[in-house]
Amino acid sequence: MKKRILVPVIGLSLWLSSMTAFGAGFTAGTYEASAQGLGGAVTVTMTMDETSITDVAIEGADETPEIGGAAIETLQAAILEAQSADVDGVAGATITSTAVLDAAKDCLAQAAGGEEAAGEEAQEAGTEKEYPNKEAALPDWYKSSEKNAQAAQDFAPRVQTMENGVQVQDTPWDDRGWNNTFMDADMRGCNACHVLEDIVTQMESYHGVVYYKYNSTQTLATCLMCHSFYETPLRDTIHATHMGNAAFQSMGGSCNSCHYITMEGEYERWDYVKYDHLKGITDIAAEDAQIEVTYDQDVLTPADQMFYKSPKVVIKEPSDWLTDDSQIVPEMYEEWTINVSGDVDNPFSMTLPEMVDTFELHSQVQSSQCCINGTGQALIYQAEITGIYLKDIFEYAGVHDDVTTFNVICDDSYGTGHNQYPLNWDFVLENDGMLVLEMNGEPIPADQGYPAAVWVANSSAGNAEKFVTDLIVTKEEDPQHWPLPGYFVDPATGETFSKPNMGVLSTWSGTIFPAGETIHLEGFADAWDEPIEYMEYSLDHGETWIKIDTPDNDRRKWTYWYLDFTPPTDARGAYLLRMRATSRQEDGELRTAKVNTDFLINVQ
Repeated sequence: MKKRILVPVIGLSLWLSSMTAFGAGFTAGTYEASAQGLGGAVTVTMTMDETSITDVAIEGADETPEIGGAAIETLQAAILEAQSADVDGVAGATITSTAVLDAAKDCLAQAAGGEEAAGEEAQEAGTEKEYPNKEAALPDWYKSSEKNAQAAQDFAPRVQTMENGVQVQDTPWDDRGWNNTFMDADMRGCNACHVLEDIVTQMESYHGVVYYKYNSTQTLATCLMCHSFYETPLRDTIHATHMGNAAFQSMGGSCNSCHYITMEGEYERWDYVKYDHLKGITDIAAEDAQIEVTYDQDVLTPADQMFYKSPKVVIKEPSDWLTDDSQIVPEMYEEWTINVSGDVDNPFSMTLPEMVDTFELHSQVQSSQCCINGTGQALIYQAEITGIYLKDIFEYAGVHDDVTTFNVICDDSYGTGHNQYPLNWDFVLENDGMLVLEMNGEPIPADQGYPAAVWVANSSAGNAEKFVTDLIVTKEEDPQHWPLPGYFVDPATGETFSKPNMGVLSTWSGTIFPAGETIHLEGFADAWDEPIEYMEYSLDHGETWIKIDTPDNDRRKWTYWYLDFTPPTDARGAYLLRMRATSRQEDGELRTAKVNTDFLINVQ
């Protein structure tokens, strides 16, 4: 084997091009040459017969595997196919490509007796001088494409593998690592450091917890909803517990960890605006987007995907909470007693079997969205509920004509035994309030209130009381009515948070999808007590929208949508699906969501 280290020769490329173009012969044999790559020497070994290249082998053990290594594989095949070193380099791997092609040209020169011929070519060139380009003339720091490629690799976004094997990347990839090098994106926002369900259970004082069952991440959006009506703003608690926290300080935590600071000095919530500032997201105008959307209002949620909220205060030890179907025993249903009282002529108590024998059962499909469900969050489901209408129960009890208020006693309360969200009795009648005994044709799941719950249409899941024992109607001088249909207001803007609401339920934002395939997503639009008028989707940060009308929408049910999106190329990249819904208010005015839902799509 003939072997040498590459020494540049003026005019060599021109000479080799003319030799290969006119089919000049080679001396059969195996030749080897090396040139300096990004990480070390790159060695090309070529085997030739008298007229062609029969084999090419390239070694570059010190090149970056994902960039330089991939370029080596590409160039190895390209040189053999072209029967020449006159092929294009690989974008993003310029240094490695240059080394491979220079070494390959040297091998060809050796096989063609190129040492002498190159010298003759140099003499013929006379006094012509080959000037170096800018990258060669300036120091190594100028080599922008190589440095960007290396930064993109070194500061690649963090990827999490979920329990079902799905990979999730919250930060879009970009070709120079900008998002993490300069924006520190992977270390900003609540979910960069916290699993919110864990945080609230680890607090020194009691804090309720909700568990999503759909493939969705609980975010700041739900915290903001829940805390919007407390006297102490959430921001006071968050700032105090972070800025004085040693662990937060040791991580280099600062205001930028949670905020984006505008040119005007305004502090915006990073989780809400990050995708407007990160790079690597490809925009597609609505007219160019390959999107198909359908919807169905009758989709039911399997029991194992219904969200669960812990009891509102500790009136029982956690070990006594009914959260798993294995805890259910037949005796519980047989012995469970419902007490009916208040302003009625005939208060009574019956076991559940007695009530089923006494009253007619009815079924209806109804959505249940938690009153604190934040923008795009998954505290929602839909079920077919079966039970006894409350109007039938209280007619049997001889309800007085002047009652104003309906309430319950249950284990799912705020410590008083009573639900703190009483409802107007006429509202309960108009919206088919029901003592629920079954969901989706099965006994109520343990974590949804087995063996008896109360549901009222056009109110929130906060009024769907679990483990109910007492039903009460009263006449109040100052009746309270708390249907909680998503009207919590953001104190920072004065606008409702998430009414109407819209989100993805089929997979996590940031999911990595395989290139070359159509992406399928499923999700919901819902406005509690208002019908959805239309849904909108955008793939260019909200500049243009695809509108999907939803005529004759039933406000008691969610609008469950299916979306298929075909990316325009098979190239690695990211797309932002921005969503919003519009509902019709009771007075006929339209209400469009003030906060959009953002869903990141990664393709590679």
